Amino acid sequence: PPWAEDASRSRAAATWPSQAALGSPAAHSQWDANPRGRAGSAPPEWNTFGGDVSTPFPRGSVEARLQDAFPWASPDKIRKALRKCGGDAQAAAKRLARSRNASMGGGASPFGGGPQAPHASFDASPRHEPRQHRPPRRRALLVGINYFGSSCELKGCINDVRSFRSLLVDRFGWPANSIRLLTDDSASALPTKQNLVNHLRWLVEDVQSGDALFFHFSGHGAQQEDPEGFEEDGMNEALCPVDFQNAGLLTDQSIADIIVSPLPEGVRLTSILDCCHSGTGLDLPFMWTGSSWREETNPIHSRGDVIMFSGCRDHECSADASDQYGKNCGAMTSALCEAVQASPGATYADMLMRMRRTLRQRGFGQKPQLAATQRFALDRPFGLDDAVPNSNGVLGRTVRKRFPPKPRGIDGPLGMELAACGLLPAVLFGAQAVSHVAGAGADVVMGSMGTVAVGGVKNAFDWATSAAKAAGSSVGSATRNFDNGGLGRDVAGGMARGANTVASNAARGAGALANGFAKGAGSFARSGASFAFW
Repeated sequence: PPWAEDASRSRAAATWPSQAALGSPAAHSQWDANPRGRAGSAPPEWNTFGGDVSTPFPRGSVEARLQDAFPWASPDKIRKALRKCGGDAQAAAKRLARSRNASMGGGASPFGGGPQAPHASFDASPRHEPRQHRPPRRRALLVGINYFGSSCELKGCINDVRSFRSLLVDRFGWPANSIRLLTDDSASALPTKQNLVNHLRWLVEDVQSGDALFFHFSGHGAQQEDPEGFEEDGMNEALCPVDFQNAGLLTDQSIADIIVSPLPEGVRLTSILDCCHSGTGLDLPFMWTGSSWREETNPIHSRGDVIMFSGCRDHECSADASDQYGKNCGAMTSALCEAVQASPGATYADMLMRMRRTLRQRGFGQKPQLAATQRFALDRPFGLDDAVPNSNGVLGRTVRKRFPPKPRGIDGPLGMELAACGLLPAVLFGAQAVSHVAGAGADVVMGSMGTVAVGGVKNAFDWATSAAKAAGSSVGSATRNFDNGGLGRDVAGGMARGANTVASNAARGAGALANGFAKGAGSFARSGASFAFW
């Protein structure tokens, strides 16, 4: 419009002092005498906020956009218009347009004579810098822990993640520099709890639609009581970092908060958890039952496309084994690698069926599970990069029912290690509690189960007596083979048969004492001594 061209010519004609003169008192006095400069232009000092060279307003502010739209208006005039209109940018724009029309002889009405300012509407929404979209990115975090030097040492976990690294690079074409490994044979990349959390955050850092992520954990898994009661068995599934004795476990809820819930729509995350008690290891809302998707009772829905293969159901264990070439590995990881290599283009249904058949043929009782954040057809081809759109209408946790904890005993060396550092559930299987006591070298005296004396625990008699009465004659008869402060095989067998009742009574009568037993046996558990109770 002519008035805008006039304003542009006026600005072009303005004479600005040189940079050298800007610092002189004379230059400042020159501009102070005329705050708007010459021909309605602003002095250079107004650019301190990084806005337009002719405005003192911050870039992107309502005032700066009004200044851009009405270059003839002084900053004071813009402020006054906004003040008169109560901060309403649309109303201020109309007021400024009417003011310009009036000054050009058109009257206050925008429909009067004279040229009209082109501001029928004004965009008052904040202006954001356009996000720079980069090409889709791939990132993978592979964690393998053998727990070297501990009584619960494994053999094949580091081999698992190295095998999958080769699969990612050679089979799926992922860049080698996009893959990070945490293994406990590397001093610079130990899978401690803090290091694992930091790398999980790295995995999803600056993630955007189109990205593909991969997370693989091979090691020990365990369970902890869910304080909120959201899990259907009342127990959180958890991973055991290499320093779990000191740093504790990493629960499925904590992992999901980091790498599942924040994902935007269009991001794909594939996860492989080859560890015990891993069935619902990422708290994903949908579990494949073999014929349909079953939704968890208290699901957490999110936008991203997350698919997880886990080594077993929540109550099962994943086995340390060897592959077809005799190399140590996780049974589930080995079965999955073989299925991927043998059947390119297979569907998710095919992959799950092949894995389960391979494990069954090799004599393993564990049953791999498939869980996801989005329901999808099982004839979907197996891949790592494609993502389905979000179909969840409600996001976040839906709470329908709370469940009491149903702790399960964790036997073997891992159970001893967890008990030694107080990480087993409060209710222990009786056989485990007694094995800790006996292994620690405590004096155990039985008669009808009798009196149990552990260190200086004075109330042990009451606990032992009630436990013996509940456990029944199987335990009492077995005690006759007691020999020199140790437990004979018959005692062990009797305790195993009465274990559940013993544990229940122990929890009700002296749960704290059961935990004391576990802690008192710490030196025994850590020494790696073998007590083959089961």
